[in-house]
Amino acid sequence: MVFEDPVFWQGVKNNGELLLTVPFMTLLGLLLAILLYERVIGWKIYRTLIYMPSILAVPTVGLAFVYLLGLNGIINTVLRRIGLGFITQEWIGNATWVVPAIGLVIIYREVGFGVILFLARLMSLDAEILEAAEIDGANWWQKHAYVTIPQLGVVIEFFVIVEFITMLSSVFGYVYTMTAGGPSFASTVMEFYIWKHAFAFRTPGMASAVAVFLLIVTSALIILQLRLRHQKLD
Repeated sequence: MVFEDPVFWQGVKNNGELLLTVPFMTLLGLLLAILLYERVIGWKIYRTLIYMPSILAVPTVGLAFVYLLGLNGIINTVLRRIGLGFITQEWIGNATWVVPAIGLVIIYREVGFGVILFLARLMSLDAEILEAAEIDGANWWQKHAYVTIPQLGVVIEFFVIVEFITMLSSVFGYVYTMTAGGPSFASTVMEFYIWKHAFAFRTPGMASAVAVFLLIVTSALIILQLRLRHQKLD
């Protein structure tokens, strides 16, 4: 039985932890989009650097971070050379750190998509509204918290739902290329569990059961997004 398998529940738990990246990704995307909208110095370069990871293939990003986060990877090497060797960890080989490490890689790649969405909406706003807020004495935080961000509501909702679905059903590439589900199934997610049972363990019944479970969850999120959209249109 699938629901009696502790590895399955480990995969569900890991997908749940990856869902926690969505709020951080959304807030970071909003902040970067607002800074780009205000055309900080070097904004064109920053825009390119922020968006570029989102057009790279997931295996490419995953393998790059394997070299960065490995026990003798670039990050640990730099930490040792500057006298911070006590901070070094086996980031993707340690059961405690592996899921947060994958989450950070996902944020790095996915945040550019959010920035482009938010920036496109910002560029369509009436500049006079922001100017009126400034004339009324609103500071930078108040202007964006009470004027700008509320007008991005539909785009934020769309991005959050899409990223929730991504965290549930589109993280296989990261796990496969970075950890192969290890160490000891610590980074297994539902997609990887389905692949393992379908092609490695040759138990298609288990794979199909989890695939149906995943389909139901993602379908529920899609229906939720459509209902929210319908309520707003009404």
